[in-house]
Amino acid sequence: MGPCCTKRQKHKELMGIIEEDQDPVSQRGNWIQVGKKIYNAMFQMVTGGKAGVCRVEEFPHPPGSRVLSDFAILVRAMIIRQTTKASSMPPNNLVIYKSKGHFEYGFIKGIYNFSDNHQKMLTGIYVQKIHNVYPKLQYPPGHIGYYLQLLGVTIGTIEQDEFQMISPSKIVSLAAYRLFDNEVFRVSNHGVILCPSNRQLSGFF
Repeated sequence: MGPCCTKRQKHKELMGIIEEDQDPVSQRGNWIQVGKKIYNAMFQMVTGGKAGVCRVEEFPHPPGSRVLSDFAILVRAMIIRQTTKASSMPPNNLVIYKSKGHFEYGFIKGIYNFSDNHQKMLTGIYVQKIHNVYPKLQYPPGHIGYYLQLLGVTIGTIEQDEFQMISPSKIVSLAAYRLFDNEVFRVSNHGVILCPSNRQLSGFF
């Protein structure tokens, strides 16, 4: 690493700026300036694609407008649904959540507390999405999807470039999971098998 890179890294450490690929847990408890990717996800969660909130880098801001800050506090874990502890660390780091009327799955990559200029505090959970390889269909007996539905489990692939910031209120359950090797269950790579901790949900997938 050259001297310029070293100086730049030290500057980021002093300013509390987190890189997109850094471990968020190591930065918990301090206000950090998030990167563009995280900020876009935060903004999308808050606005849902609707107008009414201004981005911090877009000037001028109309008088009295709501401006979403690009600073946040990272936390390791939080309580969801009153009794369930979700975390960015295993084993409580895989969640099932509702998005646009459908159940989705994702690994928690970070939990962010952030605010706007009106001091309204918000919490967002940044997840890496999982694609359901065998969604609920009418599979014939003998097909792998048929047995998965009988067992109430889901086979998925971890999407390497699909992330989403979600509200904690969207989470419906944690899930037990196990990663597996390539070509298992006809999944070429990044495979995972999961089962919701809320067994009442197993029939929905």
